Amino acid sequence: MSLVNFVIKANGTTEGLRQFIVETPEGRLLAIISPHMQSSGKYSDRFLNVCFMDGKVEIADREEGETETSNASELIAAKYFD
Repeated sequence: MSLVNFVIKANGTTEGLRQFIVETPEGRLLAIISPHMQSSGKYSDRFLNVCFMDGKVEIADREEGETETSNASELIAAKYFD
């Protein structure tokens, strides 16, 4: 039996790119995943910001062939559950 440590839920869009919230099964907010703004002022189709509730931000890559939050999920699991 596997345990679910967190759930990623769609939570709106920014300029057509999806945003997500990350919660524990009990509803405690762990992180927000949003499109990464590039230095050009445009949002990236490839990278996502993973904003943790302690104020730290990491950049996740939407790898080809993976779900768009796969790398973000790995970053969240490493921070909270490793």
